[in-house]
Amino acid sequence: DLIYARDEVSLHHAVSTGGRGERLRLMPDFTNLVEGRCPAQFTPDPQAVAIMPNTNMIRWGSETDSENYLKLLLAMYEETRRLGLHPFFLLHEIRDDSPLFTRLCERARPASLPVLRESDPVLLKGILGTCRAVIGSRYHGLVSSLSQAVPCLGFGWTHKYKALFEDYACAEYLCTLDTPRDEWQAKLRTLTAETTRPGAVQNLRERAAQLKLKSTTLWLEVHKILLEHAPARRAGRWTNQAWRFISLPTARRIRHDPFLCLTYHVVRSGPRPHIDPLYVSKTTAQFEQDLAFLGRNYGWATLTDVEKALAGNK
Repeated sequence: DLIYARDEVSLHHAVSTGGRGERLRLMPDFTNLVEGRCPAQFTPDPQAVAIMPNTNMIRWGSETDSENYLKLLLAMYEETRRLGLHPFFLLHEIRDDSPLFTRLCERARPASLPVLRESDPVLLKGILGTCRAVIGSRYHGLVSSLSQAVPCLGFGWTHKYKALFEDYACAEYLCTLDTPRDEWQAKLRTLTAETTRPGAVQNLRERAAQLKLKSTTLWLEVHKILLEHAPARRAGRWTNQAWRFISLPTARRIRHDPFLCLTYHVVRSGPRPHIDPLYVSKTTAQFEQDLAFLGRNYGWATLTDVEKALAGNK
């Protein structure tokens, strides 16, 4: 019923393969809505700069490209230290990027390079949210950072990086392996200096808010489609047939995700959007938690806000 593309190039490819225009939509990467959290033993450092390598930067290149990328990573690490900051390498994809980091360490000897390995994307996002800046080539690591208003110096290998930095109105901070050293050094100084960093952060906050609203709209559109195809409820409960119709993975998410659960109960509970009394009575404490979740992520602080938002997306 709906196909979403993250950028204009992908949208064009979808159209060129015969995709129907009315079913194709342009929306940002929806992982910007995910809330990060830090590992239990993690201590935030306000001067930390995460460097995220990506083996894809050299996978399809020549040996010269590989050497240049390794030299670039080490040069950025040293430059960040020279600025008085605390750089560390963050492996966003441990299995894929560990061999690359091993090669990096071999070139850095006798010095050792600080590294943090974390496989949980929610914890990764939490860590990135505490950084002063991020230097990276991992797409979702950059999404996690930019969506939390953390300034980023990016190095991409496909068109999606360019589109991402354009979405956040910071395209000038996307570099390539051919970007002159003095140019990326100047960009890094701008993103981390006390006098210029606040402007970059404010820009990202404004753009992040706009893009999160778009992602929220995406899910409301998806929910509307699901609701239009789902069988009616019986006595305030979904029938087994309804759950099977929606599909088991979706059913599990609805049962555990406050946003999805509220959307289903609100929209399906009557001719006009209102909170389902059966859901409210489930437990008052849980309902308050769900409403707080909506307030943090979508700016909906009251039941009226929820009703208005859903009324506009029926």
